[in-house]
Amino acid sequence: KDLGLAYVHERVQKSAKKRRDAQLRDIGQQRLADMEKHSLELGVRGAMEQGSQLRPPTIQTAGCLVKSCP
Repeated sequence: KDLGLAYVHERVQKSAKKRRDAQLRDIGQQRLADMEKHSLELGVRGAMEQGSQLRPPTIQTAGCLVKSCP
């Protein structure tokens, strides 16, 4: 005998599916936001590293760069 429980079961299952879909959407959006944040941090970090890298000074004597002279 069913006692009308099939209808209740269907409603509960449908509700659970909707809730899980919403959770998965939120997780996906959070992942995208995290990836974007990480990407921006890498970009900022990369720009800072490029600006802070000091090139070793080259000494020029008699028209010849010491680095390139034998």
